[in-house]
Amino acid sequence: MNVGRTCRVVTALLPVTMAACADRPLPVEPGGGGYLESAIAAGAPDSVSNRWIVLFRDDVTEPATLAQQLIAAHGGHAIHFYEHVVKGFAVANLPDAAVVSLRANPVVRLVEESLLVPQTAVQYLPLDNYNYQTSSLWSLDRVHVRPLSFDGQFEYGYTGSGVHIYILDSGIRCTHQEFAGRIGEGVTRLSWSLGASPCIDQDGHGTGVASSAGGTTYGIAKGAILHPVRINDNGDAYCDDIVAGFDWVGGNAIRPAVANLSYGGVPFCFSVRDAMEGVIAAGIVVTKSAGNDPYDAYDDRANRAANAIIVGASDYYDRRATFSNGLATYGYLITVFAPGYQVRVAWKDHDGDNAVADGSSFSAPYVAGVAATYLQQNPSASPTAVLDIIRSAATNDVLSNIGPGSANRFLHTSFRSVAISGPSSIASDVESTYSWTSQTTGGSASSYVWEISINGGSFSTVSTTNSYSRTIYPGESYDFELRLTAVIAGDPRTDNHFVRVIPPPEEPPCAPGEMC
Repeated sequence: MNVGRTCRVVTALLPVTMAACADRPLPVEPGGGGYLESAIAAGAPDSVSNRWIVLFRDDVTEPATLAQQLIAAHGGHAIHFYEHVVKGFAVANLPDAAVVSLRANPVVRLVEESLLVPQTAVQYLPLDNYNYQTSSLWSLDRVHVRPLSFDGQFEYGYTGSGVHIYILDSGIRCTHQEFAGRIGEGVTRLSWSLGASPCIDQDGHGTGVASSAGGTTYGIAKGAILHPVRINDNGDAYCDDIVAGFDWVGGNAIRPAVANLSYGGVPFCFSVRDAMEGVIAAGIVVTKSAGNDPYDAYDDRANRAANAIIVGASDYYDRRATFSNGLATYGYLITVFAPGYQVRVAWKDHDGDNAVADGSSFSAPYVAGVAATYLQQNPSASPTAVLDIIRSAATNDVLSNIGPGSANRFLHTSFRSVAISGPSSIASDVESTYSWTSQTTGGSASSYVWEISINGGSFSTVSTTNSYSRTIYPGESYDFELRLTAVIAGDPRTDNHFVRVIPPPEEPPCAPGEMC
């Protein structure tokens, strides 16, 4: 199954047309390192049919050996062996009968076709510089302030120094001036070109994505180490190569680490979802572009990965971005929106090149960069903790036309947030006083305002200290919601907390003949 994409690129000076199919190197057997693979005998993916991904149960102890045995028994050409974040293999030219047999094998938990997945980028014309809102670096200007405003600056306190960002993409032009001295170990996981350098980027997408995450000029985490994990050559990528890229990251990443995937499509592959979850379970933050098409993010199976950060695209008017094929992807699976419309990125042809790009492909690495700056300050933070801080530090309710089910959250580069700590359910069996306290992140609060709404009524102020106390009387039954607004370094942050007061159960009546 092919899923197409549209992509136009214009550099800062001259138009560039992407080649539909560039020359590809002949397959090369991988070197050592203990990662078992064999290349497809064909010289290009277009000559290969029937690409399948086979995943084993988690209790399989020798996945590479078992994979070799199954391929020998059923036929086909081995593409990848997976052993770090998932267990299994990818195979091409698999006979139909072998697919049926493998699905019936008790050690196999998933057999699915490896689909061709599109990049989630669409790239357009250069911007004018008549005002800050449409300037070439508007996206960096926007994410460091709360309301929609632009002052031509990007303020940051941390650079992601010591954090490693793995870019699963078309490679990176490693010599580009945006990455000087900050390129780490990479790998190529193209099934037809295993020996090729990950520092070759024939497509340009990977270089642009890397610069959004950690470019010196165009990126968020200007001090992070960037690692090219090359899983495509010219345009779209096969699911089996993406899984192989994540499998390598899971086995080789230097922590603290973030992995970014700027690909998406419908229906995509469950195996990519599983590989993302395996990387997250290994303690690595995963950011992924939600998509550029007007569908629910849930329709892209990889977006369903638990605790992944799924990023939607917005424009410089704080609207859900519009591309040539319609509005960007929406839905409840989107963690946060970030700039993805006409943003400036590094480009592939020369070490100083840049281009203007559209797509959630470039929204996701902005979040990867913000995650890296948080990991610089909190290197042992779990992927779940990073997800929570990205969500809680976001600017709420500034976006428009975000689509059904989408949370109105916009990326912010600071980690100032406030949370209410206290009971959520109270049994009103005896008279007692309960307290709720504030917990701030990113600095101390200069002021507090606690408000309460009882049974869905209007809010009224009940405290201006760092805590709130309430006495509950026997037999009471009602709901109330607390809303706390705290100002941290001039930045108002809000949290809501729902509480249910439940009366004790009634005593059962006396049974006949019993004394009460």
